Amino acid sequence: MKIFFYSDSIRGFLDRLKNWFLPGQSVARVIPLLILLYTTLGAFGAERSGSTFTPGTLGDFGVAVVSTNAGLYLRNDMFYYQGTDARTMRNGQINIDLNQAAWVESLKLILVPGWTVFGARYAAGVNLGLVSAHVQSDVLQPDPSGKIQAQYIAGNRTTISDVFVTPVVLSWKLGPVHVAWAEMVSIPSGTYNNEEFVNISRNYWALDSQLALTWIHPQTGLELSGKGGFIVNSRNEDTDYRTGNELHVEGLVAKRLDKRFSLGAVWYYYDQVSADTGSGTLLGEFEGQAFGAGPALRYIIPFESRNLTLIAKWIHEFYTRDRFAGDYIYFCFATRL
Repeated sequence: MKIFFYSDSIRGFLDRLKNWFLPGQSVARVIPLLILLYTTLGAFGAERSGSTFTPGTLGDFGVAVVSTNAGLYLRNDMFYYQGTDARTMRNGQINIDLNQAAWVESLKLILVPGWTVFGARYAAGVNLGLVSAHVQSDVLQPDPSGKIQAQYIAGNRTTISDVFVTPVVLSWKLGPVHVAWAEMVSIPSGTYNNEEFVNISRNYWALDSQLALTWIHPQTGLELSGKGGFIVNSRNEDTDYRTGNELHVEGLVAKRLDKRFSLGAVWYYYDQVSADTGSGTLLGEFEGQAFGAGPALRYIIPFESRNLTLIAKWIHEFYTRDRFAGDYIYFCFATRL
């Protein structure tokens, strides 16, 4: 399977945030905030076997810990996904034996203005992504006589994904436990064409309400982190398809081996708790489920006047229903601007 990956620039965005810049602390202490604000790309495609939730984006180190220092921070995530699905709806057509592979380049900018709201630290973020995907499938279509035939179709697309905005994150420290609440909005801003076989944008709005918890033992370095979210989706007007409400949970169990290196395991569970609706649901009411898990590691490297934090993860999906089943491989870095 041939995958095409191209780079692109996000022009002028950093310039528009320039006046907001406030120097902050080292990235080693704000990585949990970057992960809390890590918004998903929804590149996999419920319709198109997918969601605005992408596994592996929330179950990470210190997910509920937010920095007390003001600043502007960056996290870059690149990941590769390859998966299959026996049947699904894509762009109003029935697809069977669907295969998909994608490279995703995700840039996240996090602003910590130093404000306190309801006794909590406030932060906000934005996620901009570039996706290069290859999809192949047998598509059921009528022939000239009206008989339904399976036609093999394959396609590639490299383009900007939908923008994800997290306008509010509030974080509290309750003794040894950190608690954070966030609201994330998926904006259908990416390129979408119902006539194209491969679409990156999901072409609908979504609101993801999230709650995160983290406990870290101060002596042993043992960490337990988890984050859950509930997604409410709007309708894809081009296909008259509304994906049902979705529940997702991600977690991490990890051990800090020294000041720089941590090793652990991540997992996720996804459950579509209400059925898809609309005239585009030709295959019936999908209610997807999935579970996956794998190893994760973090390493902190001193870099000039700041630290560079590296994170790697692999998630294998052990069970899926009405969704793609495959593997996610993540390579991430983060630093203070």
